[in-house]
Amino acid sequence: MEPIGSSVSSPRFDDRSDRVITDDLLARHMTFPNVLIASHQAFLTDVALDNIWSSTVANLRPFIAGCRGKALDNVVLPAVAQAG
Repeated sequence: MEPIGSSVSSPRFDDRSDRVITDDLLARHMTFPNVLIASHQAFLTDVALDNIWSSTVANLRPFIAGCRGKALDNVVLPAVAQAG
């Protein structure tokens, strides 16, 4: 497994769930069933890494158990195209 890293455009800090993804590479990778999109983890202190690990595992457990979509606590769902 390799990260796509710097090939993805700038990080997203704001809630942009109401906007269409303009990053073609990211949008393409999100269509693959074997790709996990995870945020960049910049802090490398022991406490930060422990919190990141705990949060990641807590988010993965329901997914591994078969939960999908709105059944997950932390999920970004694709925007629904607006008729117009």
